[in-house]
Amino acid sequence: MRDGEWVYVYGTTADSQYVAQVRFGRATAWAKEEKRSGTIAIVGTSARETREWKILRGTDLTWPAPPGPPEIVVNDALAKAFEVAPGASLAVYPGILQESVLPTTTFRVVGVAEFPFESRGVPAAKISLSAYRAAHVGADRDEADLLLASAKDPSRTAEAVAAMRRARPDLAPFSIEELLERLRVSDFTYFRQVSFVLSTITAFFACLLVTTLLTVSVNQRLGEIAALRALGFSRLRISLDLLAEAALLLAGGGLLALPLGAAIAWVLDSILRQMPGLPERLHFFAADPRAAVVLAAVLAGSALVAAAYPVWIASRLPIAATLRKEVVG
Repeated sequence: MRDGEWVYVYGTTADSQYVAQVRFGRATAWAKEEKRSGTIAIVGTSARETREWKILRGTDLTWPAPPGPPEIVVNDALAKAFEVAPGASLAVYPGILQESVLPTTTFRVVGVAEFPFESRGVPAAKISLSAYRAAHVGADRDEADLLLASAKDPSRTAEAVAAMRRARPDLAPFSIEELLERLRVSDFTYFRQVSFVLSTITAFFACLLVTTLLTVSVNQRLGEIAALRALGFSRLRISLDLLAEAALLLAGGGLLALPLGAAIAWVLDSILRQMPGLPERLHFFAADPRAAVVLAAVLAGSALVAAAYPVWIASRLPIAATLRKEVVG
């Protein structure tokens, strides 16, 4: 798999993959005009497409590289920290500035981009793989840290990954879906457990509160319920009325919980995203239509549980004795 080639995976009908090498490293950058320096994260790539990053200002890297200083695309954090813009020069020293004995490479900033997995507030830049090697970033080895393969038909990604595993058992290929599922199962288990505990406690207290309100309401309306039973209302009709009352209480609370929960999630997401080293686009809370279905199911179950005891009181209510007691009272 050489970078920039169309590679056919034998033994499968999957379409070709475009393979690109990616190298990750750290270097020291120096903006001569602004006299600013600092450590940056630098990525060398042979990818010739911009689907993985978004150009905010300027242009992307030119393929093949034009004559003159090599090009570099920086993220917004680096542009603000070093006060550089498209057209400015940026010197890159491999390693730490004070300890580096390798020559300096001067790059020409051609654009400011938003990278998909950049860490919040961390200056980062992207250069071509040939410029990465020429700048001696990661000079201790010359191996790709990551190989990116893009399939023509995304629906057949799993088939292509399985074929790669059969052809190259020494590699560890995986799809984006598999990576996200692995993160969801392993790295975010703690947050799911905390969310489950909080949701269970909230549902329990909601059931307890609605049960208490309905019980008090039924005890205050025993005479009315007995009169309705005497007029011919069945136990089922009374039970359904109480169940509808519980459903209305919980549905009203659920409607109020949606904007309140969204506001709390936004605040918590803002706090958690301040942790260092997290990707800029990572969010701990995201809107999911399945959450609305789960909420509706929880509300329906809570209504049934909350109305169970009041319904039991109303269904076993002695009509004659209750009317006599209410009249005498």
